[in-house]
Amino acid sequence: MYYYFYDFFLSDNKYQRILHRIENRAVDLGISGKIERESMLINSEKLILDNIRKGAKTIIAVGNDETVDKIINIAAREKVTVGIIPIGKKNKIAKILGIPEGSLACDILSQRRIKNLDLIKMNDKYYLSNLIINAKNAKVLCEKKYEISLPKKQGKIYIYNLANKNEIKKTFKLNQNIDNYFNPNDGLLDLVIKPAKQNLISKIFKKIIKNNPDKIKDISIVPVKKIKINSRDKKPLIINCENNNIVKTFLDIEIVSQKLNIIVGKDRKF
Repeated sequence: MYYYFYDFFLSDNKYQRILHRIENRAVDLGISGKIERESMLINSEKLILDNIRKGAKTIIAVGNDETVDKIINIAAREKVTVGIIPIGKKNKIAKILGIPEGSLACDILSQRRIKNLDLIKMNDKYYLSNLIINAKNAKVLCEKKYEISLPKKQGKIYIYNLANKNEIKKTFKLNQNIDNYFNPNDGLLDLVIKPAKQNLISKIFKKIIKNNPDKIKDISIVPVKKIKINSRDKKPLIINCENNNIVKTFLDIEIVSQKLNIIVGKDRKF
């Protein structure tokens, strides 16, 4: 049984024509199901859970990356399959998964090409793609074995599970091959540390470690399974979690292998 969860922003009249085409295509392909629209008055998690308990086995997120984020935790806990019909902007996840926009996504759903993907678990919540942490003066403990101490003027820590490698190269201005990184099926997180600004010390350090394959320019890429991050001065760390910001002073982050069943296209980026 398919359950279609429409994000709140789709209530705008400008989306009605595309939704009508999606619904007709779903009927043609034999994958139609119950449709519910997110409401300001009803808890979204309750809506989805109620339908899972009534027999829904596949939850379709109709909307954007934020819509997907709303159902990831529930799907991982309840062990149901996730599908995506991307509409509008902010659909990086769908592009990586090889899912086209609008009614064309219905053809991908009908083929039911399912992958079991790893998830990031931060404290008690799951995330699919990445976390970006403003970690000034933070202590990073990897695998309970080694510590990375960040200076007060440190920039950001990026933690990736699912990522577009071309976008990674563009973001960090990389020319090197990164095929061995950013794989959502390898049971590893990729911890990327980017200094806020290059100084004389970092230039000297760069020469010393230029032959280290995990060091690219001023970017360190560290594959890990578990990370603990503490604020040294007890000031809050600001974390961007797939389009939402949260504030914590302590982060316990780990990879959970093959936690999410999700429908992908043949043109996926991994």
